[in-house]
Amino acid sequence: MNEPLTAFDVAALPNDTPITVTWSGGNGPHDYVISVDKWGQRYAAINTDPEDRMRFYNQLTYVGVKPGWTRVWRR
Repeated sequence: MNEPLTAFDVAALPNDTPITVTWSGGNGPHDYVISVDKWGQRYAAINTDPEDRMRFYNQLTYVGVKPGWTRVWRR
């Protein structure tokens, strides 16, 4: 697998971009899509259904490239 994305890289990903996430607590890797709210915050969503309120549940915070941070890769 390639190097994980930086927080800056993740902030530039458009809505519905497929990603893989390993969460800061060590959970993962899991496949998601990027979901962007009206303020520009990125979330890891399970599906692309715009009616699914859970699209804005898994906020992508503490994103970094080192172990212990939430790590994100583009699929």
